[in-house]
Amino acid sequence: MRSATGEPEIAMRIWGLAIGALFVLGCAHAAKQQERVRRAVDLADSLSAFPETELAAIITYSDSLGRRGPERKYAGMRGTQCVSLASQVDPTTAIAAAQRLIERNERVPFDSLDLWSLCATHNWQLAFGLSGEIPLTWLADHAATSLLSIHAAHRAKGLVRFDSALAATLARGDTTQARSALAQFALEMWVRAQARLERPLRGIHDQEHAVHDLAAGMPLRFAALPPIPATSDLLGESEAEWAARLFTTGAEWTKGPRRSWWYRLSLAPWVAMAKWDALDSAATHSLTRAPGDSALVMARPLAHWYTERARPAAAARIDSQFDHAAAQLPRVDSVRYDGFDNVLSADDDEWRYGFLPDTRRNIDRRGWVVLDPMWTTPTNEIRLAKRVRVAESDYLYANVTRVGQSGSETHAGRLHLRRGRPSMRWQFVEDRGGLLHFERLWDGVVQRIAIEDTREWWKAFSGGRQRAAQMGVWAIAKNTPDCEWHEIPITATACAERQRALWTGVRFVGRMDTVDVMLARFRAASDSVDMHVESRIPLRTFPHRDSPRVRRDSRIITTLFLRNELGGPIIEKTTEAALLPSNRIALTHQWDVRTGTGQVMHRVESWEASRDAAARGVMHFSSDAAIRIPVRGFGMSDVLITGNAVENRRPAQRWSDFTFTPNAGVVAQKERFSLLWEIYELTPGPDGRVRWRVDIRREAGEATTSADMRDALTTATKAGAKVEADEPDAASLNYTREAPARAVIVEHVKLPIPEKAPHGRHVVSIKVTDLVSGRSETRSTPVRVLLPSLQQRINTTPPAPLVAPSMGMPTGSRPVVRPPRPPVDENRLH
Repeated sequence: MRSATGEPEIAMRIWGLAIGALFVLGCAHAAKQQERVRRAVDLADSLSAFPETELAAIITYSDSLGRRGPERKYAGMRGTQCVSLASQVDPTTAIAAAQRLIERNERVPFDSLDLWSLCATHNWQLAFGLSGEIPLTWLADHAATSLLSIHAAHRAKGLVRFDSALAATLARGDTTQARSALAQFALEMWVRAQARLERPLRGIHDQEHAVHDLAAGMPLRFAALPPIPATSDLLGESEAEWAARLFTTGAEWTKGPRRSWWYRLSLAPWVAMAKWDALDSAATHSLTRAPGDSALVMARPLAHWYTERARPAAAARIDSQFDHAAAQLPRVDSVRYDGFDNVLSADDDEWRYGFLPDTRRNIDRRGWVVLDPMWTTPTNEIRLAKRVRVAESDYLYANVTRVGQSGSETHAGRLHLRRGRPSMRWQFVEDRGGLLHFERLWDGVVQRIAIEDTREWWKAFSGGRQRAAQMGVWAIAKNTPDCEWHEIPITATACAERQRALWTGVRFVGRMDTVDVMLARFRAASDSVDMHVESRIPLRTFPHRDSPRVRRDSRIITTLFLRNELGGPIIEKTTEAALLPSNRIALTHQWDVRTGTGQVMHRVESWEASRDAAARGVMHFSSDAAIRIPVRGFGMSDVLITGNAVENRRPAQRWSDFTFTPNAGVVAQKERFSLLWEIYELTPGPDGRVRWRVDIRREAGEATTSADMRDALTTATKAGAKVEADEPDAASLNYTREAPARAVIVEHVKLPIPEKAPHGRHVVSIKVTDLVSGRSETRSTPVRVLLPSLQQRINTTPPAPLVAPSMGMPTGSRPVVRPPRPPVDENRLH
């Protein structure tokens, strides 16, 4: 007897059995599907055995290293459908799907039978089958993708197909379409070459070696494409050379302004590889076809800079070549080469553009004069180096520019202008915590990356993400020394633009010693000024006469320069001296000149050409007020500190009645030195005599150098190279004198430096009080106490880096110094 619930129980059992059977069948189907996917990946089966519906169900995965798999094995993997339903009916969608697969896998070299590459190939086949006439740009893209295969036959098949279609297009006279497809293909090859040129020389994978051998299996000649060069030893070089040939071919197919784009890119690979002879040869050859082309004219001076810059005599010739080339450029381009932009900080550039154009031109003209490392040489070494950087970045980053933009105006180009060329390749730093650390360097800017230490880490460098062209917009490393890190990370370009451009490696910059200069001004007729200048040149970086391989006719050339506020010459006085014996530690000179009362820039430079040894310096003032001297009324001259002053006539009436033994304000402990100054227009008393009191103080001082470029460019009345007194309780001496009234009183005092006076900078201050009128005037000047042992000669080959040199400046305006560096103890070095 059945229960009332018997039928439902039987039904439920039957339903459960059915569900179980379906589940078993589903699992079996899923297992079969997974097995097919596994076999497609692991056994390299062809996808042709899969129906379209099954292909549409397959998802390929990749992560940031380009690692691929049928399952979500790694965190952060992205999935892409193998073949969508739309790809089966729409060729454009199929092409987009193929490109998406390639992009997702970072354009890494691949086995043509990998799952994702089979999916991409199948999409290409669908697109080609659905299209009546295959667009040439599709074939260009397909050929570029085929060249990523490790199988030579696959590479050759794709490239030959593109070459044949390209030749047919040219035969029809459709050069526009041919150029467009060639540009697409050439740019892809250049990006790929850059990635390989810049990857670290560590752990190169077999797949990279296989893809690098482009010529394998290829025909010796193509119908339209240039031949593939022989495979280079280094990864990326033969690819870059082929990219150069591709761009040159495009230039030969082009007429009109667009040709310059092709030519510029045809030279870029030689610049990237630093093959300067090849750059010169390629530019020379192209100039025969396109004389005066703006993309070519800067290449030869750039090449000559790198091949000949070790020879000082070549600098003027290369600079002249840049002058000639710049004259052939459009005005907007020539300004980029010779303008003062990207030399100061971005804030300073914005400040300059606040002036009217005429004023700004004067500021820029003065700026180049002040920044010129050596006025003695005919070339402004920093301006020449900037021209080189503009030309170099215009080529290197030509393929990442927008319309109307040059390579030097991109983020990477602006970084290049301020920090110079980056290290060519990424460098391996360390293996720590399962991560591989790499870094790339510009001058003062460091970029670092950490990559998971797996067998596929090399894939991170196969795409274009790690290229220098992209890194200007990367955030800088937190420990970048020359840029502060705040809550919001700043990019490498922004870091560089916060400061002035660095010129490390430029001739003379950072290699010059410092000349001590003593400058004293005295009133002369017609409101003019007589100037007595002394210099003391340390010889530690100069060769001595017994130095090996020194030329017998070598001379140390020392020049006093006086220039107006725009850099125009006023006076140049040059003295030559033969090389001195090795036991001499310094060389002194003195000059007497007459100038007007306007703003005058001054500088003393010494140079020995055979070793390119140099030194320069300017006067250190004791205050901002010390840079001016009154030419009328009661007052006094500068205080001259010299080794010894001997009267030529008695009694001496003026400073010019003395003969001086120059010391440029440098004395040793216990050494006596002379102080000389003039007093003007004291007020006579009722008896016709003048009376005055003199107070003399010697205080310890601290040398400071201001980096405020704005004051230097606008000729502000401020002292930059200063020695400021900081010993308010220093002892002083005073005396009172009287004499018959006359317009000028000359004073001469001899003092010793105490034995216990510390070596370093001091300030001697003299206050003159007119006892009749009660008026007073104070002038002060620096003196340096030197221990001779601190300036012994050193190895003079090559000149050693010493103190950052003083720049040319007005007699009292701020000097220009290199961007901030770790402080240098000048007294220790001197």
